Amino acid sequence: MRPAGQPLWASSVLMIAIPPKVAGVKEIVLCTPPGPKWGRIPAFTIVAADIAEWIDYSAIGGAQAIGAMAYGTESVPKVDKICGPGNKFIVLAREPSLAS
Repeated sequence: MRPAGQPLWASSVLMIAIPPKVAGVKEIVLCTPPGPKWGRIPAFTIVAADIAEWIDYSAIGGAQAIGAMAYGTESVPKVDKICGPGNKFIVLAREPSLAS
């Protein structure tokens, strides 16, 4: 959801969650790097995600989160579509066809 150490804006959470909700998606999974305090998702992020009615939260970010959501793990469910901001490596992990 956000690069580690970078601010998370509530608008990012809402912009990523609202379109699938309107389209009728039943389950939405949020992966975001843990905050600097205690290695947990910051309360601000949880509140924004709760408002947006995210279903599941995971304190994981970057390419690791993309891989976990693409294949599924014991703690992160497999998803059909991955959306969100990211650097060029995250974009390529989501859309390998863009590499050429």
